[in-house]
Amino acid sequence: MTPYGEALKILSRRRRSAHELKLKLKEKGFSPEEISEAVKKCIERGFLNDADYIADFINGQKNKGVGPYLIRMKLKMKFNLSEEKIPPIEASLDIALKKPKYQRLLKTREGKQKLIASLMRKGFNLDEIRASLLFMK
Repeated sequence: MTPYGEALKILSRRRRSAHELKLKLKEKGFSPEEISEAVKKCIERGFLNDADYIADFINGQKNKGVGPYLIRMKLKMKFNLSEEKIPPIEASLDIALKKPKYQRLLKTREGKQKLIASLMRKGFNLDEIRASLLFMK
C-alpha cells in the first residue's frame, strides 16, 4: 500500500494529529520523504487539520474537568508542541467542582484534602483551588 493510502486508512479509524500520523507511518516502515508527502497531501485535501483538532481536544479535556496544566502536558505529548505554540488555556474549576463526588467530599476536612489532591492531579493550581473553595463557602 502507498504511504498516502496507509495514511487515509489510519485517519479513517480515528482523528490524529500530524505528529501522530507521522509516527504511525514510520512504524509501517515508510521513508521520511514518503511520510512527508503523504502528510502534506492529507493536509492539502483537508483530512488533517491540527489547529481544529487541538481546539477540539482542549474543549474536550475542559469538559471532562481537566485542569490547564495537565492539558498543556497532554498537548506537548500528543501534538509535539513547544511551550510557545500552546494556545492559552482557561479551564474552569466550576465544571470539576460540580461533580457529585466532589460535592460529597466538601462536607468533611479529610474530604476537602482529598478533593484538593484530586484537583491538583487533574492539573489545577493549588492557589486557584483554595480560592474556589473559599468562594464556595
